[in-house]
Amino acid sequence: MNEMYTLTIDIHDMAIAVLLLLIAINVWMLQIATDIRLYAKKMRIIMPLTSLMIATIIFTGVVMMAAKHLHFTLQNNAMIAFAFVLIMMEVKRRVWLKRSRPSAPDALDLYRKKAMWLMGAEAVLTLLLSWWVW
Repeated sequence: MNEMYTLTIDIHDMAIAVLLLLIAINVWMLQIATDIRLYAKKMRIIMPLTSLMIATIIFTGVVMMAAKHLHFTLQNNAMIAFAFVLIMMEVKRRVWLKRSRPSAPDALDLYRKKAMWLMGAEAVLTLLLSWWVW
């Protein structure tokens, strides 16, 4: 049982690191983007990977909670709340990209401003929560 818990913590930590890497890749791709159509095509690959990492983090968190016999602490409650916030932020970013009008001349700039704010908030919140829990 102890080995499973340790392995789950390691996978959880790696998934958080990969999520932060994916956020950095998203920021970089958004910075170098010149056309919103091409950017949206590339995001069809990256956004599902981000969702997969969030799901991995949530799944490993559930496994760890089960191993601890559902003993809720303040950190666990904060991580659960953060998972919901993170999912909502990613959905909001995906909807903004989907609703952006490629024919508008400033579509990429408008999306860039909103998306950079969201991705920055995701990265800062992830780092702060990780720092607090570790």
